[in-house]
Amino acid sequence: PDVADRIFEILRAYDLLGLGEAVRPDSVVQHMRYVKMIRGNSLRFVLPVAPGETVIADDVTEDEVRDALAASGLGVARRAAG
Repeated sequence: PDVADRIFEILRAYDLLGLGEAVRPDSVVQHMRYVKMIRGNSLRFVLPVAPGETVIADDVTEDEVRDALAASGLGVARRAAG
């Protein structure tokens, strides 16, 4: 399996995903904006790149967050039509 699949396997094995419902990308982005307000317009992401290995990124865009959630296979809720 690729790295992302392996990371999700580990998280599922230890019941660490904690998802009771589908992830809503727009809701995640809205919460990110709120956190940015609190943290001086800055977010820091700790991103797993392999089991036991991470990178810290300060330049993740909202579109990249949406794309990553869509690619994750975590039961992402689709945006309401309208």
